[in-house]
Amino acid sequence: MTAGQDVRPTRLPSLTGLRFLAALLVFINHVQHLGIFANASVQKGYVTAVENAGQMGVSFFFILSGFVLTWVARRDDTVGLFYRRRFFKIVPNHVVAYLASLGLLLAAGVPLMAPEAFANLFLIQAWMPSSDYIVYSINGVTWSLSVELLFYISFPLLILLVGQLRPRRLWAWFAGIAVASVVLPLVVAQFLPATPKSPFAGPDSWPVLWISYFFPPMRLFEFVAGMILAKIVLAGRFPRIGALPMALLTVAAYVLSVMVLPPYSAYYVSALYLVPMGLLIAALAVADDEGRRTATGSRPMVWLGEISYAFFLIHLFILFNTHGALAGQWAGWGAYERKALSTPLAVLFILAVLALCVLLSWLMYAFVERPMMQHFSRPRRSGHPVGVPVAVGAYLGTGECEHRVDQPAVVVGFEGHR
Repeated sequence: MTAGQDVRPTRLPSLTGLRFLAALLVFINHVQHLGIFANASVQKGYVTAVENAGQMGVSFFFILSGFVLTWVARRDDTVGLFYRRRFFKIVPNHVVAYLASLGLLLAAGVPLMAPEAFANLFLIQAWMPSSDYIVYSINGVTWSLSVELLFYISFPLLILLVGQLRPRRLWAWFAGIAVASVVLPLVVAQFLPATPKSPFAGPDSWPVLWISYFFPPMRLFEFVAGMILAKIVLAGRFPRIGALPMALLTVAAYVLSVMVLPPYSAYYVSALYLVPMGLLIAALAVADDEGRRTATGSRPMVWLGEISYAFFLIHLFILFNTHGALAGQWAGWGAYERKALSTPLAVLFILAVLALCVLLSWLMYAFVERPMMQHFSRPRRSGHPVGVPVAVGAYLGTGECEHRVDQPAVVVGFEGHR
């Protein structure tokens, strides 16, 4: 790979903290499926408020992956070392979470489906046209990692192509990618059958939803948009607008999506999310590069961002199994008695499960993810300083921003998505 910069004298703590907020969006989205609120109007209001949150969180991770990998790319990096870092960043945590989820399914006594289980283990499930590969995955959230694999495999080529873009045309390319992310799903949907119906709530058939939302090549728009935004910032062409206006724009985009887009619509991959979230990521990177403080760059937020990949991997099966435990059942594939609680107790339950997920995520980060990265992410070289992984943000996800530094303020490696 030869299209990256040699050094980048900065870390990105604000993007680390923002990672946890994105993972939290996915968490609160999945809570809606518990039916935890006994008050019907409260449950309906909660579902309405969070029904698009998970899709927004996943899209954020895809954009962030492209941004961070480009931000820290080096001219003297090799494809082999790049793939090695990606493998030891992503796979160990994935295998641990997979085995934990598999153990819970076996304890529940549910029949497992071998093709779906193997596809999930090897992270190829998003390529499969049958909805069973999503619905009956051992760990359902890892479909976004299946998408990320395409990003990682493609990055050595994409960084060369993006590196050839003229700086004065970068904004035009970003706008073109945003428009294409809207138009292409709309065009493709016209040629796909209206049946079978999607197993998820939503107006689209499964073929339309799969091609538009789950199919990995269709999500390349977000990844490449993130890459182009990183080049814009590195070229000094991002305006000094500040992160707050971009954050407000992102919130406005989400509110608009709740108002106009039904849940599980095929058209989440659109400029409605891509543009404001991409601009927010770039604005926070500029703030970090200039040494300005941000709300998401605080020490507690950075710590939460560091564990966000593990959090993302384990939160779904923990949510369902702790809820099933209230009725003395295993969750299995979700076929358990949904126990509703009063609003105060439901809120306490959600917060308790959130705290449990944070605790278990920290344990995975401390005893699996960090040691694997420290010891195996690159070959040891005698006579040279050994890089120390320093998590500074950027995950399904679907990205983290981890740099390895050989000396203060000089980035010599990277770690991208979670």
